[in-house]
Amino acid sequence: MGFSYKWINWIKECLALASFSIMLDGSPSGYFKSNRGIRQGDPLSPYLFVLVMEFWSISMDIGLASGNIKPMRRNDGLVISHLLFADDMLVFCKGD
Repeated sequence: MGFSYKWINWIKECLALASFSIMLDGSPSGYFKSNRGIRQGDPLSPYLFVLVMEFWSISMDIGLASGNIKPMRRNDGLVISHLLFADDMLVFCKGD
C-alpha cells in the first residue's frame, strides 16, 4: 500500500513490544509484556483495523476479477461480495 519501511517498523514494534503497568496507590508498579500486542480499546486499534480491511477488500476485488471468488448476484444485476461497517465484515459468495 506504499507505506515507508520506517512506518511499517513502528507498527510492528507497537504490536510486538507492548507492555503494561498496574497503578498501585496512584503510581505505576512495575511493567509486564503483552503476549498478544494491541488490545481492543487501544487508540491504534481502529486504524489498524481499517488498514487490514482495506487490504482485505482489495484482495477480494482481485479474487472476483480473476474468477477465483464467485459473488452472490441479485435479480437486478447487483453484485455483492463483501460489506464492511465499523468493526464488522460480511462476506457474500458461493460456497462451491
